[in-house]
Amino acid sequence: MKICLVSLPIRKETVSHPNIGLLFLSRALRNTSHSVSWVDLVRHAVSPKKATEIILKQKPDVIGISGMIVSYYYLEPLVKELKARSTTPVVVGGNIAATAVDIIEKHTEVNFCLIGEAERTFPKLLEQLKKSPNSRDFKKIPGLYWRNKKKLFVKSPRRDVPPDIDAFGFPDYDSIDMKHYISSYSKNYRNFFEMLTNRPGKTCRAFPILTSRGCPFNCSFCFRLIRNVRYHSVEYTLEHIKFLNRRHGINLISIPDELMVANKKFALKLLNAIAKENLGVSFITGGARTDIIDKELLEAFKLANFIMICYGVESGSQKMLDIMNKKIKVEDNLRAITMTLESGIGVFFNLVMGMPGEDETSIRETENFLAKVHNFGFDLRFFTPYLAVPFPETELYNCAVKKGLIPDKHKYLLRLEGQQQYPVNLSAFKTRDEFLERINTMKRKIKFMNKSKKTIVDFKKLIKKAKLW
Repeated sequence: MKICLVSLPIRKETVSHPNIGLLFLSRALRNTSHSVSWVDLVRHAVSPKKATEIILKQKPDVIGISGMIVSYYYLEPLVKELKARSTTPVVVGGNIAATAVDIIEKHTEVNFCLIGEAERTFPKLLEQLKKSPNSRDFKKIPGLYWRNKKKLFVKSPRRDVPPDIDAFGFPDYDSIDMKHYISSYSKNYRNFFEMLTNRPGKTCRAFPILTSRGCPFNCSFCFRLIRNVRYHSVEYTLEHIKFLNRRHGINLISIPDELMVANKKFALKLLNAIAKENLGVSFITGGARTDIIDKELLEAFKLANFIMICYGVESGSQKMLDIMNKKIKVEDNLRAITMTLESGIGVFFNLVMGMPGEDETSIRETENFLAKVHNFGFDLRFFTPYLAVPFPETELYNCAVKKGLIPDKHKYLLRLEGQQQYPVNLSAFKTRDEFLERINTMKRKIKFMNKSKKTIVDFKKLIKKAKLW
């Protein structure tokens, strides 16, 4: 069958991220002898009407659409345009399907939603669609929602969790504009690369790969929905790195796993194998928990040429960490950052500000935390203060709904953006504007702090004198 895969755009995104999940699905479909075409709306942002023309020009038998929940604003008008001009079945998957299937059911004419990993289930759906309507049996396809005679969704009882994620091969990189994505990623990491490799002027060619899927933890703000952690084999990952280096000249690999070090034994095995291969590639990893990191792991990261580790610090306030269900201590964050810097590896971390209970005291505790790590030598340009956004299917979203802050999910999704937006005031501040002004004050303090080489005590005197407190 002829399948057209559509990668949805993300509003106000500054870095182009390839839809890795859709690339894996594309490879799986090709492996089962289907013809696959792509309409990459991340790369080529056009109107829903124009996108419809491009999609239907491919004359597909089935249209598969994937994206994040922040892409819902685009999904709804796109499907409206498609259904006004074609009866081609539309299948929606990815995070947007998993978190908004109820809204998709009520406000679009999408035929199917696939929840979970689709490398095995999408081909099964296509096999059923080949049959005559009376012969089709959708009940045996895990994670599938389909329309009944009343146009309401019916769902199968479970999701598919492929145990062997090596089996699908490498993502279908030939279907996207690799030159564009490498350029976008490289611009984002160029300064880090030059600074941390001590090679100013060295060309940075960066790209992301996954070494695992899933996370066993349940942070209250996180919209990642794969709980079962599975790993690509060491051999697969090594060949994947070599492929990108050989084919595309990649010399900086970003690993955006949800939690690369969930299994310390496996992480050490992979890191030791990378070090032994001497690949001539530098690495940055995200998704590291500070309570797992230790000297043994840091030594392995260093030998494997990891130039930066990104931690989910989230807050300098223990109260806020507990509210987030991080199951981590402020002391763990301090220890991991100082140990990592001592080992000669760069550090990047994220904060999540504006959670329920965030008040003046918790923000000051976070500012004091930043002063401590800065005093140790941490460059405060290397962290991002995100804002708490209630994404559907999270505890944070449920909290916002209970407080009456999201009375209409449909309207909320139509205006939802990323984590630089603060759509509803969950904090203890009286108003959203009051909270945002306090965060802007914090940012000014951080900018001032990063110029200071003083001790923590002297720093406090300086910023009081500057009337920033």
